[in-house]
Amino acid sequence: MPAASTEATSEKEVSFFSEHWLDQRHAYIGRFHLDLNGGHVGPIKVSESKLHKMANAPTNGDWVKAEEIKDDELMRYKITTLKRDPLPTEIVRLQFLPAVYRQDVKRWYIEFQSPEHETTQQLLLGDYDVLSFKLKPGDYIDYAYRRGQEIDGKIVWKYTASAVVATRMKRQFAKSALEASAETKPSQPAPAKKKVSVAPVRQLRQVFADKSLLLVCIENSAMPRKVKRHVEDRGGKLILSPRSDSNAMLKKKVQKADMVIVTTDFVDHGQMYAAKDEAKRIGKPIWMAKNTNERNMLQWYKRHFGTQTADQDIEQAAE
Repeated sequence: MPAASTEATSEKEVSFFSEHWLDQRHAYIGRFHLDLNGGHVGPIKVSESKLHKMANAPTNGDWVKAEEIKDDELMRYKITTLKRDPLPTEIVRLQFLPAVYRQDVKRWYIEFQSPEHETTQQLLLGDYDVLSFKLKPGDYIDYAYRRGQEIDGKIVWKYTASAVVATRMKRQFAKSALEASAETKPSQPAPAKKKVSVAPVRQLRQVFADKSLLLVCIENSAMPRKVKRHVEDRGGKLILSPRSDSNAMLKKKVQKADMVIVTTDFVDHGQMYAAKDEAKRIGKPIWMAKNTNERNMLQWYKRHFGTQTADQDIEQAAE
């Protein structure tokens, strides 16, 4: 193809894949952006219901065309995916999760594995969502939140009974097809292993050896994982008191722990004061922590259990 023709094609594509109206504002070309509920392309809202009904639903960043459909007096748009071009998004979608009722706290919750956590998390659902979607045992839902703000998320979809059956069958079929493909795939010789130089691992002094630390914190945050790493890397054991603990359970954990940490920015006020009062009553060391980085934690530990090992480890943490 001549160079001039190639340049003309390239310019046409660049101009087409840009945010703009077509046909006297009866159609719009633009990137699809995911919202907590549904999404939007330019000024046009795409409902959650429409996304679920689409056979080729767009992901965040994909180029789509929204075409106006005449439907009495209502303004409706047909959404067509033109080009896959996914972009990062702060919106996290958890799909097809069973809603479970906890009898002990009289609340509904979901369990999930989020990108921010290494272990399965339990998240209590808001009363407003529970009433709006009329949850009952056996229901499956989609839940959306902004990254790092799980507790501020919302239920965005509830599956019908027939949709639950269909989704289960679809997932089982996909799993079976994947397993069959793996079994029939011819084995290939393993590639020669490359020698990888491993940097020496920094040996941390076991400052918290034989100590149990209680962390009073909202479980749906990144904080438990962060503190757990600091404590266990130094020989200690971390116990978590989540928001779902009753006051009696929280007090029992305070009594059994060697020391207590309360993360003031990631805790329910009721939790915070209950832990503080019980620790004060029995003379248990408690740290009201705003910043739980390892250096601050070790300095607090030294103030209460002053040791030469803690001094050395503080210097190591600062390096």
